[in-house]
Amino acid sequence: MSDPIRLAGEPSPRRTPLQRLEADLAASLIEAGCTTAAHLEEANALGGGLRLSTRLWLLGLVTEEELRTGFASHLQIPCARFEAILEGAHEHARSLSRTDADKDRLVPVAVRPGKVMVATAEPWRLALFEDLGERMGQQVIPCFLDEAPMARLLEAVYDIPADPRFHTEPEVRTRAVVKAPNEEPVDGGESSGELMSESQFDKLYQR
Repeated sequence: MSDPIRLAGEPSPRRTPLQRLEADLAASLIEAGCTTAAHLEEANALGGGLRLSTRLWLLGLVTEEELRTGFASHLQIPCARFEAILEGAHEHARSLSRTDADKDRLVPVAVRPGKVMVATAEPWRLALFEDLGERMGQQVIPCFLDEAPMARLLEAVYDIPADPRFHTEPEVRTRAVVKAPNEEPVDGGESSGELMSESQFDKLYQR
């Protein structure tokens, strides 16, 4: 997610991690044929303090699955599906207080010996994960959940109110969902009663 090349002497304001992520997402969506430059302009005009991905989704220009695929093409961590982690989030909610979940916008979704996976919309907050890991006595491993589904997860698990718009499925104005080739979903594609098998957990999170 590097910044574009600039002319010599040209000011180069440092972009935030979110700005870099959104630029990469926009490029991925256009390359995949999920959206257009005109759609991006329409989403940017919506404003409202929401992320680009959320604006595109609210306008019905892309689906949450298309967004997840776009994010997954750039992030170096798993991108979760809301439905796949909901059961685990309820199971492990007590390992993080409602106050901390609200303040840090995190939800624990899976636990293995010495490790806890947390859903977050801000996977670049490495200092937070390190601090949380020290407090919990476990290694904290982030998985990405975008702004709207993250808000729904916090509401479902900790009763932290989400924007009402995040509960209404927008009418999609684009083509059907495109699934990335050779993509491995974090839920393993099976309904086993667990978030994922231990072998899948170890495959994803052993570093």
